[in-house]
Amino acid sequence: MYKTRGIEKLQKVLINDKHFQPARLNDVVRSEIFKCLSNYMEISPEDILTNISIDADGQYVLRCKVSCKRLKIMGILPTEV
Repeated sequence: MYKTRGIEKLQKVLINDKHFQPARLNDVVRSEIFKCLSNYMEISPEDILTNISIDADGQYVLRCKVSCKRLKIMGILPTEV
């Protein structure tokens, strides 16, 4: 009985995971990265390339490339003496 429930749960998880498309998250992730990095760099949304994929071990991999026009000068951190 427990084995049957476990198998049913596993099948549901596998079916849901199979239908999950990492590409659907790509735009959301890119937008969030843009919001964060735009505090430190002069960039446009087009300057950010992201790719979410699944590797051979079944782990999700996020690759991100950002080209910025220039960094924003926030002040200089004090150096230790």
